Amino acid sequence: MKLKISLLFLIYSTLLIVIILTLFSIKSRVITQNKELNWLNSQISQEKNNIQILKAELSYLTTPERINKLQKKYLNLKNIDKRQYHTLDE
Repeated sequence: MKLKISLLFLIYSTLLIVIILTLFSIKSRVITQNKELNWLNSQISQEKNNIQILKAELSYLTTPERINKLQKKYLNLKNIDKRQYHTLDE
């Protein structure tokens, strides 16, 4: 009877140790995953901020006033004369 109790105690003790180690492993993986999730959320937030900045820059760079100013400064284009173009009917 005593041997049976000792064997049962050994089995339960081993099972308990396995359960404890498994739970510890799961907890460690969850902590690692949470850290990675927080890092990814931070990266997403930074990228959203960068997108907003780039949209604002694009909005400024494509304003007609700025484009006209640059074209006058660098391209030196002249207005089109009516004699320079024809309609498809002609």
